[in-house]
Formats: sequence, structure tokens, C-alpha cells
Amino acid sequence: MHAVERERKHLAEANRHIAAAKRQIERQKRVVEKLAQAGHETDVAKSLLHAMERSLDAFEQHRELIVETMKTLEVARTVRLGVRDRASAGTVAETLD
Repeated sequence: MHAVERERKHLAEANRHIAAAKRQIERQKRVVEKLAQAGHETDVAKSLLHAMERSLDAFEQHRELIVETMKTLEVARTVRLGVRDRASAGTVAETLD
């Protein structure tokens, strides 16, 4: 497997992790809200929510590292091919947008 293809798979996985984390955060926000409405303590639920949000931040930072790695690999590929016109070589940009 080529490095760019490996990074594309990592990017897809990172996107799945981010989507799952966002769903879990929304669910936890509803838990906190229901607990508060029922007059229950929310400290533990809020602490878990904050931990989940920090995890999402880490997932998003990891995704950015993958994107940067893909850009670097694309530049290296373009240089190896001796292609001056990046459009004719194809770029990672279409994949990332």
C-alpha cells in the first residue's frame, strides 16, 4: 500500500472517529440537561462531557496532522514526477475538501 493511500484510510478513520465523538457529545449534553431538569447532581456528567470534548479536540488535531502529511506526500510525489503543473498530476485537495 502506498503512503498516500494509507493516509487516505487514516483520514477516513479519523473522520469516523470525529463523527462518533460529536454524536456522543450531543447525547451527553442531553444527559446533563435531563439530570439538571430533574434536580440531580450534574458534576460527574459534566466532567465526562468535558473529557469527551477534549477527546474530540484531539481527534480533530490528529485529522489535521493526517491532512498535512497527505499534502507533504503529494508535494513529494509531484517533485518526484517532475510535474510543474500540479493540476495535471492530480492533488490531494479534492479528497480533503
